[in-house]
Amino acid sequence: MRSTKASARLEKRVVPADHVRSKKVEQFVASLRTKALMALEPDYGETLVTAEERDALTVAARGLLGDPIRKADLYDLEPRIQDEVADEYVARVLDGDLTAADLLADHFVRELHRRLYGPVWEWGGRQRSRVPPAPGVSVSLSSSGD
Repeated sequence: MRSTKASARLEKRVVPADHVRSKKVEQFVASLRTKALMALEPDYGETLVTAEERDALTVAARGLLGDPIRKADLYDLEPRIQDEVADEYVARVLDGDLTAADLLADHFVRELHRRLYGPVWEWGGRQRSRVPPAPGVSVSLSSSGD
């Protein structure tokens, strides 16, 4: 689902900086997400995060999500952050501030990971330490732009 700001940029129209989705739209989007989760398995979204998942959440995310933390709440939070990050990067691409080479650069991918997952997960933006990355992943990203 594309955000209002990203859609507006693609359609070359302006969305006010203080634009906020109406409560009705937010409820509708939340209901769609809930229906999508419920379609997978009864009570899927009501499942509580595991102790290991809870420990991996940032202090800020735990505070925001409250207690107990349901997976549905966590799954709702992540796309909101992704929408904000996407809005910024789409604007930068459309303005010419980011090129295809920039998007494929190792440092950009790491920064993107940090921006997408860092607000929620302690491991966001960090290079794996327990599980090594697949051989040649960075090389594949940089050479794919050739």
